[in-house]
Amino acid sequence: MKRESNVKVCSVNTLEKKAAFWWNNLEVQVKAAFLCTILWGIIGHGSAMFNKFSVHDDVAFTHSVGLTVTLGRWMLELVSRFEQLATVSQHYSMPLVNGMVTIVCIAVTVSILVALFRIRSVVLSIAIGGILVVNPAVTSTLGYMFTAPYYAVSLLMTVWGASLLCKNRTWYAYAIAVVCFICGLGIYQAYIPAAISI
Repeated sequence: MKRESNVKVCSVNTLEKKAAFWWNNLEVQVKAAFLCTILWGIIGHGSAMFNKFSVHDDVAFTHSVGLTVTLGRWMLELVSRFEQLATVSQHYSMPLVNGMVTIVCIAVTVSILVALFRIRSVVLSIAIGGILVVNPAVTSTLGYMFTAPYYAVSLLMTVWGASLLCKNRTWYAYAIAVVCFICGLGIYQAYIPAAISI
């Protein structure tokens, strides 16, 4: 007689069902903000993503993430090392991959902001996504394509930390938010005003 195992196997099918369940439970405004931010990003930054423009630091740091610990970006160094271990390769400045990761991170950031501020207008949600993804700060960040996704992750962590502080009043929410701030600002310090503003 066969004994049945109680161990649940994590398959692509179950992950797909969980992702579909999560997506279906999102508000329409959040979905619109996410999808339209990606669309705005591809339209606005397509030339930078589908070409290779090497300007300034991108020429010198094509195979690295630039200066890290010396500029106080200790988390950027850790993330870079982890990436090299995980991919068993050197860092490369790949415009399409780096650009898409950057835009998706910004889309998630916009979604968090729309949910946090309880924006009910779909048009306003779409406009916020467009404003955030095609503003000059993102355009200039994509000029440094070798490090753009890391900066987008920094923005995402900072905004997520601020969102946790605003929504939850528990000690563990504060602890997670502090870790998000520390790690996000350990990648790029320019997002302190974003956290303070939120």
